Amino acid sequence: MSSRLAKGLRLLSQIVLLVLLVAGALPLLDVDIWWVRSLEFPRLQFMVAAILAAVAVAVFTRRSTFLWLAVAAAAIGLQLERILPYSPLYPSGMPDIEHCEAEREISVIVANVLQDNRHYRRTLNELNAVGADVILALETDQAWQEALAPLRADLPYGSAVPLDNTYGMILYSRFPLVSETVRYVVEPDIPSILAEFSLPEGRTVRFVGLHPRPPLPGKDTGTRDAEIVLAAGDVTASPHPTIVAGDMNNVPWSETSELFASLAKVKETREGRGNYPTFFPGVPGLSWPLDSIYATNNFELLAIETLDRHGSDHEPLYAALCLTDPDPPYEEQDARDPALNEEAIEEVQEGLEQQAEEVAKGEDETMTPEAD
Repeated sequence: MSSRLAKGLRLLSQIVLLVLLVAGALPLLDVDIWWVRSLEFPRLQFMVAAILAAVAVAVFTRRSTFLWLAVAAAAIGLQLERILPYSPLYPSGMPDIEHCEAEREISVIVANVLQDNRHYRRTLNELNAVGADVILALETDQAWQEALAPLRADLPYGSAVPLDNTYGMILYSRFPLVSETVRYVVEPDIPSILAEFSLPEGRTVRFVGLHPRPPLPGKDTGTRDAEIVLAAGDVTASPHPTIVAGDMNNVPWSETSELFASLAKVKETREGRGNYPTFFPGVPGLSWPLDSIYATNNFELLAIETLDRHGSDHEPLYAALCLTDPDPPYEEQDARDPALNEEAIEEVQEGLEQQAEEVAKGEDETMTPEAD
């Protein structure tokens, strides 16, 4: 190899390491800037790139090798510290269980169908074949509501909120509903669903379905973060075992997701099991887990997997849970970390202020145009 080529590869690997070090550190800042928050998504990809750059540094760098390997270690460590809990190398957050009494089992699918997707029949067949007890379908307009209506035969409970702004939502349940409320908590045209359903033996389980706005060019993530954090209140306000599911437009290792999990005292089903990426699966190596299923400590996990996407840009996420502890998940004396409460209040205030400013300026792109 020529000395010029070796020098070029050495310089390139060093630049890559510096960029990856900065990319790993920036999301740790307390800011809502969209592109900074987006750097939380590809942490696994960044880590792989840092490992490759470290190998190149070791091969082509003759001077200050240890310095550059230290930079590489820092770049890799920043990524590994965040994603390691969502790998099989980490202890499972939610215990595994092999068998569950039928009346205690609850299987859930989160399926972002992609509003413009036209593979109605294939998607319907996939959802029918799995036979989940609860299905949360997202990006559902009127056409998707009609296409998925046959699910009602086995899942007769729940309702649909068809919208043309890519934030439509359907919740269908095999279990009778004790209550169901469609809310617009942060943004005026992005719904979430709060429901409670009764299991065959009479126990009540609360369900929270979410689909906050993703990071968008020029739009901060304050509204997304506020909606995720506010969902913690839906969990802790209830004496019932609770499941929170949806397309979070966020990864479970982000600061906001971990704040939510800490406040709500819930576990993400991936923890200690694997990455299970759901978004952008059409390009190998460029996908991440934007869809999540969380649950209180009343549950143990029977199974988790992703399903075929059938034309969508998301793969549905499936989890089968077993209600092993029917007692209330929280006691009155349970105290949350005051620092977490302060951080949550700040997140919510920033999100609500951002939303008010966007509405005042007419910049809220999620608003469904009024009919003529």
